[in-house]
Amino acid sequence: MPWYKSGTVSVTLNSNAVIGTGTAFLSNGRVGDAFRGPDGGWYEVTNIASDTAMSISPAYKGATNAAGAYALAPMQGYVKDSADALRALVNAYGPKLAALGTTGNYDILPITKGGTGAANQADARAAFGLGSAAVVEIQTSVIDATAGRAMINGAWGWGALSSDNPADLNAIAVSQKFGINTGASNIPWALGSTTVPFAAGSSGIAMTWTANHQSQIIVNRTASMVALRRKSAGVWAPDDYFCLYPTGQTFLSVAQGGTGVTSLSALLAALGLTDAYKKSNVVGTVGQTAGVPTGALMESGSNANGSYWRFANGLQICAGNLISGGTATTQGSIFISTPASGSFPISFAAAPWVVASGLYNASGQGWATQATFSTTTTWGNWAVCFGASNGSASTISVIAVGRWF
Repeated sequence: MPWYKSGTVSVTLNSNAVIGTGTAFLSNGRVGDAFRGPDGGWYEVTNIASDTAMSISPAYKGATNAAGAYALAPMQGYVKDSADALRALVNAYGPKLAALGTTGNYDILPITKGGTGAANQADARAAFGLGSAAVVEIQTSVIDATAGRAMINGAWGWGALSSDNPADLNAIAVSQKFGINTGASNIPWALGSTTVPFAAGSSGIAMTWTANHQSQIIVNRTASMVALRRKSAGVWAPDDYFCLYPTGQTFLSVAQGGTGVTSLSALLAALGLTDAYKKSNVVGTVGQTAGVPTGALMESGSNANGSYWRFANGLQICAGNLISGGTATTQGSIFISTPASGSFPISFAAAPWVVASGLYNASGQGWATQATFSTTTTWGNWAVCFGASNGSASTISVIAVGRWF
């Protein structure tokens, strides 16, 4: 390697310090290098503190120099260190590297170093968390029942058609899918028919527990019908049916678990709920026939005569305002206004009870009194009594409670 001579150095007699200018000691020198000072003497580098500062031994012997020429010379020790390191590597790993090309015995690499850390197949599976299923044998056929084997596509009828068009549905022995063709025996009959079985082209699934216990689900091709067949203790029980979407089919009766109807009104009638109330008809027009409600639960309305509320049980409430004039007559020390009357916003079946719920006039004095009773259509006559003569008109708020039938 070439000697390093860039820049200049400042050295002092009897000092170990070397200060550089324009130097890069860190990347171009090493402890143990030889330092040739401006005095031509040789010294050992004992420390490199930075690119511009280092120490030498022994202390500088020449005359002090603020900007002298120098040289850093690498020593043979660097080559020796490299050779020693290579020799140690070959001694430690040479035989093992050589064995990679043979079948010799050498240490097994752990997983963390790119190996498996396993000495055999079972250990290797365990190392990767695969278990015995990673090398398990598969079935040799769709009905291979050898213990421990992995299923293939179509095994036991799932995933593949195992029995297309069996001659006898009762003879299906294992779990499988199947189709139905013309001429097959023990085909279930369509609902409500004793002569027409499920149509050819229908499909089903057989689920077998043992030879004496089996269930079958069959979907009719030409109608939205499903048949359930079951075999218990070796005997096939009668077929059961239900509708998935019975458009155009006979609807199940109540005895069969259905309603036998096709509309909401018919369903309510079938359940005895013809007059059932729901969100859409609680409020509306009330009605009755011979005292039996036929309309909504409650009704409300308003017009120029006031507001009203009717209920299905016959209760009716009306509210309104009557306007009377100022003092019209005097009885002793009481002054009475001109009477006021008006019609109910809706008529009653009989004269209702009427009360004044409020009174307002300019003077803020007085009280309302009923001069004549109400009828089925009017509030009756109402007047205002004052303690002194009053020329202001008064507003009387009145409420009537009665029945509309």
